[in-house]
Amino acid sequence: MGFFKKLGLNAAFRTAQELEAAGRFPEARAHYERVADGASGDLLTAALIRAGMIDTGMGDLLKAKAHFERAKAAAPTNATAWLHYANACFRLLDTGTADDAYHEALKHAPDRPDILYFQAVYYGDRMSKAGIAAARRAALALFDLLDKPGGPAALDELAFNRELPMIYLRNFSLEKQLPDDGLAALQEFAARTPGPGTAWVRASAFNHLGLLMANTGRYDDAIARYGEALRLKPAFIEARFNRGMTQVRRHDFDEARRDFGEYAKKHPKSPVGTFGMALLAETKGDVKECARLYRFFLQRVKAKTPPPSELTHLDIARSWIDHATTWLDALARPSEGGLFERNDPDS
Repeated sequence: MGFFKKLGLNAAFRTAQELEAAGRFPEARAHYERVADGASGDLLTAALIRAGMIDTGMGDLLKAKAHFERAKAAAPTNATAWLHYANACFRLLDTGTADDAYHEALKHAPDRPDILYFQAVYYGDRMSKAGIAAARRAALALFDLLDKPGGPAALDELAFNRELPMIYLRNFSLEKQLPDDGLAALQEFAARTPGPGTAWVRASAFNHLGLLMANTGRYDDAIARYGEALRLKPAFIEARFNRGMTQVRRHDFDEARRDFGEYAKKHPKSPVGTFGMALLAETKGDVKECARLYRFFLQRVKAKTPPPSELTHLDIARSWIDHATTWLDALARPSEGGLFERNDPDS
């Protein structure tokens, strides 16, 4: 502790934050742990939570659980400590302890949207309908918070993605083959009267409705919802790309090309627009153009892979890179009677 006594615990905590921001996670965790060994009160709790979050990111869930357990013991009314403890227990399949910890977190912060959201994910793992209902509650709590004075700043303090409940409702209802339940919640949000902090909600909800409808074969309905999103927010370029993807499925190639072109104007170096155009060429059966575009797409992905957070609004499958690679590999493989077959008279 000599170095930390000399430096001061608050300064050491800031050093740990800088190391964490730089991606030097083992070093940052070690600094947080040493701060925690000498700290008390809020600083102790904060150091333990940050150490546990690094553990979680590094996949060391048992160590994360131990850090969060110390944090909640040091601050029994700290809802954040209880939330992270609950998440760690859930991921370790200690569901009974997780259930109790989510309820304890909500006892200290009853309307916190991040706690309600992660509790929804926990419920969904056990009962699909309960997960959808809980995610709806989380979304409504988030909207209510944003419309209150100081609400946006409070959400920023939580570092919680405001789109997560809607993303979960869309994906989870599709995964569990309960699209009508997801559609009902998203339609409720799309009809919500905007408040001071929720002017974005209706356009976003229409986009998620379009994504869910497109992925259940309701192409005309999806096109209409994307149109509503763009009417409310003309610069919503993700909805334009999604509409293009649905136009590909409908074989309306001219409209798809137009939408992809608008996306490319806004994001000229993004692999997303290139992928859309490649999929269009594949659907049309234009093998040469498709091969060119998929190769170009993979080059762009290699140069800069979009983080998952950038893809949450887009009609992009998780396997999009594998799809392009598999298609190109199949094109390169010899096929019997095909262009690449060798006919060796000496064999």
